[in-house]
Amino acid sequence: MKWISNTTNPKSIIFQNRVMPRIGETMIQAAAREKAWLQGKIIGLPKANSHFTVEQLQAMDLVGVYMED
Repeated sequence: MKWISNTTNPKSIIFQNRVMPRIGETMIQAAAREKAWLQGKIIGLPKANSHFTVEQLQAMDLVGVYMED
């Protein structure tokens, strides 16, 4: 699997509040766009970086987005 990005857990109730809307887009539209982008991708553990561990990212309700190689 290839890691693409970390993002807010789409099953979280705070998901809609963390998605960045584009110009002229409502938060609801932005959340729908993000959920559409996630279709067909694999949700798994977030990828650690130089600032946060996997456990810290999970505590922030983040997940990893992956796709098949």
